[in-house]
Amino acid sequence: MLALFWGAGYKIIHSVLLVLTVQRVTALVKNLLGYLLFFLFLGLYSAMVISIGTDWLPDHPVVHLLYYPFVGLIWIYPVIKVMFWIKRRRERQES
Repeated sequence: MLALFWGAGYKIIHSVLLVLTVQRVTALVKNLLGYLLFFLFLGLYSAMVISIGTDWLPDHPVVHLLYYPFVGLIWIYPVIKVMFWIKRRRERQES
């Protein structure tokens, strides 16, 4: 049974990689992949930030005052990269 699930998972991953390697993928697929990547990143990043903030940092207001604004702004850089990637791909297809 596990081999069946493993085989199905492999086929899905292989199909996704084939879609990503094709040069001319529709704009809808690129937007979908970009936004899925965005939401996946944001969820994992939020979980990581909360875990670090509650488990590893000392329970001191000054530490929290410095940590949370910093991590609240730093996630923007990778997301901007993904959004520009989506837009760049869309502009190439339109021209």
